[in-house]
Amino acid sequence: ARWAAGDVVATALLPFSAWLLVAHTAHDATHGSLSARPWVNYWFQFTAHPLFFNVFVWIPQHLISHHQFTNEHDFDVDLHHFAPARLSPEASYDEGSDANRAWTFCFKGCLTTLGTSLLQPLRTVLAKPTPNFDVNITPVPDDVSKRVLAASMAPTFAALFYPLLAFGVGGGNWGLALFSSLWPFVGASLIWTAMTQTS
Repeated sequence: ARWAAGDVVATALLPFSAWLLVAHTAHDATHGSLSARPWVNYWFQFTAHPLFFNVFVWIPQHLISHHQFTNEHDFDVDLHHFAPARLSPEASYDEGSDANRAWTFCFKGCLTTLGTSLLQPLRTVLAKPTPNFDVNITPVPDDVSKRVLAASMAPTFAALFYPLLAFGVGGGNWGLALFSSLWPFVGASLIWTAMTQTS
């Protein structure tokens, strides 16, 4: 609630408190191990929204692709998120592509969770291919309609645009607006990358 009021300390702490929630609920829930009741697991997955990942993209990407085909170049989509870094010796990227420039690697690292929360599901809604591919390699389950997927992105859109409207347009404080809009995703991305890539 303090983030919504423009409290800088609350905003600075938001990614850390969100991580404590997500690491202990959404992770286990997406693996079906938080509860013996499937409906509990289903609903607790959504604690990952809006800052960490969109459940409907996460399940096919992480649980199906990554866990079943870990480090297999043609099947593990996690190997392809950080071009131009070659996480697989089989990776071959178009060096001339804007998606493969060094600055995009840094940008992606700082906004990883914005990608998993918003950009990847948006790619499915708009029927766009994944950069470096001819198709979208992070599709959603067939029983999730584009309408449901679009609705699932609403919390992320709100977290991203509310501060810009409330503190920037409404209050004229663009420094606070940008910090409150971007830091939760940058902080979450840095925590996410540190915890998932080094553990």
